[in-house]
Amino acid sequence: MKKPRVLRSNGPESLELPRKGIHDQLEREIGPLVQSGQKQQIINRVQKIIAQEYFSGPLPHPRHLEHYETILPGASERILTMAEKEQIHSAAMDKKIVDAQIEDQKRGMNYGPFSLMVIVGIAAIFGYLGQNITAGLFLSTAVLGSIPVFVNGRSNTRD
Repeated sequence: MKKPRVLRSNGPESLELPRKGIHDQLEREIGPLVQSGQKQQIINRVQKIIAQEYFSGPLPHPRHLEHYETILPGASERILTMAEKEQIHSAAMDKKIVDAQIEDQKRGMNYGPFSLMVIVGIAAIFGYLGQNITAGLFLSTAVLGSIPVFVNGRSNTRD
């Protein structure tokens, strides 16, 4: 059995492999193995796979970056500067979000005990006026509302 040939793209000058050369080589390799009706479909699919290139990241592939530079001198520097500015902006936005969440928690920690004292005070007033059921309702609301705070602590219950 023959060892399969590897098709490669070398350097920025050959960003795309020549389709005709790939087609001819696939024709030679696949031709005797596949029925003639399916041969063309298989060759077309393999050509699509070979032509694809995957690269993940905030910047273009170094080869593509070099190609941009040959097309437009200074383009790679502009792309890198743009990526740096985006990173700085993203970090600043993350900091704003965290600061806002901390401020929200502080506000809740300040208003929570005050609200609890107001409800308990209203319950005491109703109890003093002889409205024991209404006083009990206010007091039970205050107690049942504050128990989860003591049990759960500072965990975020919104998630």
